[in-house]
Amino acid sequence: MMDTSPTILIVDDNEGFRRIYLEYLKSLGVCRLLEAADGLQAWDLLQREKVDVILADIMMPKMDGMALLKKIRETPAVSDVYLIFATASHSLTSREQGLKLGADDFLEKPIIKHDLLTRIETGLRTVAKRRQQKKVGPAIRG
Repeated sequence: MMDTSPTILIVDDNEGFRRIYLEYLKSLGVCRLLEAADGLQAWDLLQREKVDVILADIMMPKMDGMALLKKIRETPAVSDVYLIFATASHSLTSREQGLKLGADDFLEKPIIKHDLLTRIETGLRTVAKRRQQKKVGPAIRG
C-alpha cells in the first residue's frame, strides 16, 4: 500500500536548524518528514520520493538552494513541488533571484513556529491544486 501522507523535505546544512524545523513540523501530525544536508542529497531524495513541500536553505555546500530550485523547476516530474526558502540573508538580490527561478515563499531565520506551520499548510494546499490542474489540464486541451 502506497503512503499518501503529504511529504515535507527539510534541506539545510545546519543539523541544528533541521532538528528545530522537524520538531515544529511534527505538530502537523500526518505528514512524512524527510531531511537532507545539502541540495545534492535533496535532489537524490526527489528522484526516489514524492515530495509536496520543500523548506530549503539558500547557502549550502555541494549544491545551494538556488541550484536545487533551478533543477526542480526544469524537471517536469517534480516541478510542481512547493518550495520555501529559509534564509538568514536579508538580501533583496537573493529574494529576486529566488522568485525569478520560481521560489514560492521565503522565511527569514530564525523561523517562528507559527509562521513555518502556516506557510507549510499553504504550500500543501497549493501543491494539491497544482497537481489537480496538471491532471485536468490535458483533458481540457485534448
